[in-house]
Amino acid sequence: MFALDREKMARDHNREMKFVKGQIARKNYEGALRLIEAQAKHAYRLHYLDRFSDDKMEDMILEIAPLLCAPLQETPSVNKKRIVFVDSFAFDYRGYTQQYLYALWDLGYEILFIRTHNSSMPLSEQILKDIEAHSGQTKLLVLESHFSYSEKIRTMVQTIKEFAPSKAFMHLSPWDVAAVATMSFFPQIEKYQIDFTDHAFWLGKAVTDKLLVFRDWGAYISAQYRGIDKSRIYKHRTYPIINQSVAFEGFPLDLTGYVVGFSGGSVYKIKDADNTFLNMIASLLKQYENFIFLFAQIGDDSFIRDFIKANGLEKRFLLIGNRKDIYQVYQHIDIYFSTYPYGGGNMILYAAATQKPMVTLTQEKLVHTHTHNVLDSGEKLPYESWNVPGFLEAASKLITNKELRASYGQFIFSLITTRQSFTEELKDILEGNARPAADDLTFDIDLQYLHDTHVVFEDFDKKAYYKHLRSMYGLKGLIRHNPTKLLMAFYYSFA
Repeated sequence: MFALDREKMARDHNREMKFVKGQIARKNYEGALRLIEAQAKHAYRLHYLDRFSDDKMEDMILEIAPLLCAPLQETPSVNKKRIVFVDSFAFDYRGYTQQYLYALWDLGYEILFIRTHNSSMPLSEQILKDIEAHSGQTKLLVLESHFSYSEKIRTMVQTIKEFAPSKAFMHLSPWDVAAVATMSFFPQIEKYQIDFTDHAFWLGKAVTDKLLVFRDWGAYISAQYRGIDKSRIYKHRTYPIINQSVAFEGFPLDLTGYVVGFSGGSVYKIKDADNTFLNMIASLLKQYENFIFLFAQIGDDSFIRDFIKANGLEKRFLLIGNRKDIYQVYQHIDIYFSTYPYGGGNMILYAAATQKPMVTLTQEKLVHTHTHNVLDSGEKLPYESWNVPGFLEAASKLITNKELRASYGQFIFSLITTRQSFTEELKDILEGNARPAADDLTFDIDLQYLHDTHVVFEDFDKKAYYKHLRSMYGLKGLIRHNPTKLLMAFYYSFA
């Protein structure tokens, strides 16, 4: 691990933006956009910009856009029942693609659905089936991943112009520069940004007319830090969609007679210097002989396996891997344990959707991971703890009381919205009948702590981290433009 100073990185960010300006002056527009994309990924992953956005960066995108694609000569006509949906992901059962598509179809809209790349298409299998099932009211455009920025922008601009939508929905990665540039060509279209990465930096503020947030935290961050006018922010609570069709794969052991605890996610979410999460689970396993624990892990799990072996828990603490049958897994467990030190949003929502009680230990400073903020319940939940003794006490009550597990699971289920309510709320927003999000909310946010946790989760040494940047941020493709300056620009942030 090596030190990453937040203030220094912010200063370096500003210097790197000057380098982008130089690329624009030299008419290297593709290189400039590629560098903006790389820097946006950098800002998203390490969270060093206090405002969660960068107006100058977005202004550069808007400056470049008409230099890569000729501005429209006349304002295109619009069809009030047509919507363009631009999506950087379109992954099945992840993000909010399916929720919004289902609602817009239910409301009778015709949709031009644009997937901004054609990589990872198997991850969109169900979405593509849904689009095919609604082929009468949906047009699909999937951009080639090898397209240059100019090819992507021109293709999207022309297709959107021909479709003539009145509204646009943007479900974007925090660094999708081509989509942001494209939206700048259509001032007559009302543009909705779906804010599903409310805890971190993202691009797109400059082309957002209305922001759709799924919880109060997101509304507060965008109003207080991103500087988006409160009158343009709408809270639109969402609901989880879980694939129920995948057959149950089973567990390594017969769990009949056990109270089954479960958690899962990327392994970094349970990694800290003291193995806090693992030690809490081990304590419960040793205290209750009828308790068994499953963990669906993603990533290098060697530290978990070492811990299990060292504590003799091979038959009580079971690793079950990344599961496609996650809905069925939840049907076969009794209690969900939220990960610590970093909570998981989707896993909490899945537990709520399947009426499973949950117990959580939360870092008080990581406000956006608080279970009551994930569920947007407005107040701390009964079995949500700030300390280890509180967590163990809550877990003990749930392990030993079947009736309590059932009633608490029903209570958690009542906190999430339904597809029908989601659709009705979206209708009100689209028709101008919804009120903006509440403007009297406050959250105590420690920006330095938020940055520090992002850095800890990366968990790289200096050499490995720079190698990671080269591959993750596409620097190889940039090096040909000005290798010396480019490498220096990225390297001195980590020197």
